Amino acid sequence: MGYSTDTFFDIMYDRLKAEPLSRHASAEAFLAECGERRGRLREILALDKLEAPGCGIRTEQLSETEYRIEALPGSAFPVWVLKPSVRGVGTVLYVPGHDAYGARGSFNDYGQQDPFHHWLPLELVKNGYTVVIPELIGFGEMVKRRFNDDYKGCYANTEVAQLMGLSIEGIRVYQVLCTMEVMRTVMGLSADLLYGISGGGLVTALTCALSGGVRAAVISNYGASFRSSIMSIRHCVDNYIPSLLEIGECADLIALGAPRPLLLTNGTADRIFPCEGVRETADELSRIYSLLGAEDSFRCHFHSGGHEAAVRETIDFFNSCTG
Repeated sequence: MGYSTDTFFDIMYDRLKAEPLSRHASAEAFLAECGERRGRLREILALDKLEAPGCGIRTEQLSETEYRIEALPGSAFPVWVLKPSVRGVGTVLYVPGHDAYGARGSFNDYGQQDPFHHWLPLELVKNGYTVVIPELIGFGEMVKRRFNDDYKGCYANTEVAQLMGLSIEGIRVYQVLCTMEVMRTVMGLSADLLYGISGGGLVTALTCALSGGVRAAVISNYGASFRSSIMSIRHCVDNYIPSLLEIGECADLIALGAPRPLLLTNGTADRIFPCEGVRETADELSRIYSLLGAEDSFRCHFHSGGHEAAVRETIDFFNSCTG
């Protein structure tokens, strides 16, 4: 007879997960419960602790393409702004996920060859979009350097954050919200189109749930049900937010941003966010968008690749939202 914790976690999942939001028979009941869950989500992400210092947001433009934003006490993060050569059609706040090169890896700043982003930010610029890309905690240059080895990214930051009752995803969401504020007040840019890939997809879902200023969003290569992905396949520790199941499954989290236009896209060969789990989420979201009378505002797209961006579909979606 062997020993395992699998059954224990299956039982606890069924016991602790919130009821699906799609169970509601009316839009009014759905929206009322969304309000309650958004309040709880803010508590889970500990946003009040991040906002409490009241240090304000200080911004410095370092070059034509780089800004420095100080919104966290004692810490600043870089933000890159890529502008088209012709009059733009809109601005996309691009939220990258895990990349060995950090945010700059998304626009090939190092001359590397990596199929993850397919240089989507550069393609968006070619199509007339301004693209704003923040460096989020645990990625790229936003690492913890006080440890005495190379253990400094997501794991190091998550562990120390949890010691303080904080969440690394809460810090990332706060960074994105501050970036949106700087875009509006300092850069003179709209902050209403949001794109997130992989771990950036989780940040995008959380931001859409809490911010009413997002007009349309793309969640790429994130969106599989928790049970089919992070509970069954090894993922980075930043995906595991304590008490998140009180908000519900992945579909319920994303649904808190409904009925704004949303594209959920995934590769059929994605090994860490399996398509069957994304289809579960998409089915739930389709029911919710129908309940809200916004069937045409939700799209789900599967491409033939793996854990990577879908360039043409993303650009076409944003074009449909800005045209």
